Amino acid sequence: MAYKPFSSVDEIRALYMREHTSLRRDLHDQLLIYVARTYCAVPEEFHRVALIAEALYRPEDAAKKEPIGHENKPEFVVTYPRDFIIKFTREARNFLKLDNSAKRERLQQNNNRRGAVSERSFVEVSIDYFLAVLNYAETNETEEYGGNINKKGIKGIVDLCDMLETSKVDLSNEFRHAFIEQAKNSILKPEAVKRILAMQD
Repeated sequence: MAYKPFSSVDEIRALYMREHTSLRRDLHDQLLIYVARTYCAVPEEFHRVALIAEALYRPEDAAKKEPIGHENKPEFVVTYPRDFIIKFTREARNFLKLDNSAKRERLQQNNNRRGAVSERSFVEVSIDYFLAVLNYAETNETEEYGGNINKKGIKGIVDLCDMLETSKVDLSNEFRHAFIEQAKNSILKPEAVKRILAMQD
């Protein structure tokens, strides 16, 4: 799925649905971050990440469950909400930390390249999914494994919001600039985020 030259969201969903139900969560858990890191320094290939996000990380599928096993017990067939919150906030903070000089130096070291390359992150294309997952985990009153926000997730959200509050526009990198603008408008304002920020007190 990471390397197939997809032409549509439907192709990705069809391939994903061919996997056995019990394996979908592992695929979902690893796929987006793996593909994003594979193509992070190749902006012209980043459309693959966006296609996969559109296909498999839809807000309406946040915390999706299906019957699994002999007992047909409903279990998550997507990344555990707790884990997606942790991964998203960690990647978003790393994305915000990038500056032009550090980015160039690191990319030169890792890829033996010269000059600046615009690095990308899966957080650019999954903000809406993150917010849907966050809403589920924050309001979920059951004790199901992985379905609730934990201390690590709370800290990640607090740290991310602190960074967004102080992040300045980055006109030299259109992708990072767009993420900062979108994240400030969408992550800092929801009531669920405000309630989580209040938990730190």
